[in-house]
Amino acid sequence: MWIKYERIMRTELDIIAEKNYARETGKAEGHAEGLAEGKAKGLAEGKAEMLKKIKTAVAMFKKGSSVEEISKETGLKKEDIMDLL
Repeated sequence: MWIKYERIMRTELDIIAEKNYARETGKAEGHAEGLAEGKAKGLAEGKAEMLKKIKTAVAMFKKGSSVEEISKETGLKKEDIMDLL
């Protein structure tokens, strides 16, 4: 009788351990995927913002704005603006 009970308890404990392992593995995988997606989204947004600043800088330069004015408006460094133009 005791052996049967012990066998049942081991089986139940194994099931619990497997569920806990699966849960923790799923959390880790989900966390890693979330980080990767967040990083990709952040990079894409950063690139889009920089492209917008560059287009603004070029348009301002074509209208005769100074490098200082462009820098103030776009937040780009003067050296970076000079490299663009």
